[in-house]
Amino acid sequence: MRREDIDSGKLVDYALKINVGAVIRRLGFLLELFEIKASRELERLRERLTMTYSILDPIMPAEGKFLARWRLKLNVSPEEIEAVVRT
Repeated sequence: MRREDIDSGKLVDYALKINVGAVIRRLGFLLELFEIKASRELERLRERLTMTYSILDPIMPAEGKFLARWRLKLNVSPEEIEAVVRT
């Protein structure tokens, strides 16, 4: 998928509609990581965060740093995610 084809507003609408905290956190993190210009959408996601943390990748071991901004445990590094996109 090409960056210019992403409708961040629609993605945020869907995430908020299903109302799953982990989805909201992960989407916000990924939009920021890939620098998808969506400041209003990011704020809409941040408004729905709770105090709990979710794991970024539920399949991987739950080891890694905590990211307070999105209340995620980064058990996959941002560099690993970016490397997957480049392949």
